[in-house]
Amino acid sequence: MPRPDLTEQRTEQILDAFERCVVKYGLDGSSLEKIGNEAGMKRTILRHYVGNREELILELANRVVEQWNEQLRLLRAAPAGNDPARALIGYLFDDMDGQSADSILVAENLIAAAERYPEVGKLMRQYVEDLTRTISERLKLVHPNSKRPRRWKIAYGIVAILFNDASLVPLGLCSKYNKAAKDCALLLVDTLD
Repeated sequence: MPRPDLTEQRTEQILDAFERCVVKYGLDGSSLEKIGNEAGMKRTILRHYVGNREELILELANRVVEQWNEQLRLLRAAPAGNDPARALIGYLFDDMDGQSADSILVAENLIAAAERYPEVGKLMRQYVEDLTRTISERLKLVHPNSKRPRRWKIAYGIVAILFNDASLVPLGLCSKYNKAAKDCALLLVDTLD
């Protein structure tokens, strides 16, 4: 009887351990040895399942972007409702209190490493472009006669506010600052009139 393939299970364990290490030590401080210790695996086993450090970082970036892309799919499918602008901004900003500070730290570390790891940078840039384009498309529902370049600029402004708001989650300022971020995003949308 053949042994079961544990690749998927082990890879998830390793990526979970890597995320915990990034939160504790940052991306640069997360050595294969520390990740192996966190995962309860020898370094050789870790390398067997995910390869070298650069491959592991790319695998983590793929995982994070896939989670973000799932959120994008949900955004595209979200009903516009009676007030599409408020629905869009609510969808983007309302769960900020529920966001894990740890997941935000991991994402920020990956974004900061984009220049050193071109494939990671490519994934992060593509996501920001997809998010901006998706928001721009949703804004067209609210303002069908608006010019595309202006909608894109407004969409990018919303993305910038969203990322900044997310970066503040670890400070525990969410309620007060999250409302201000939402209000600013709505003000931007209103400039399309």
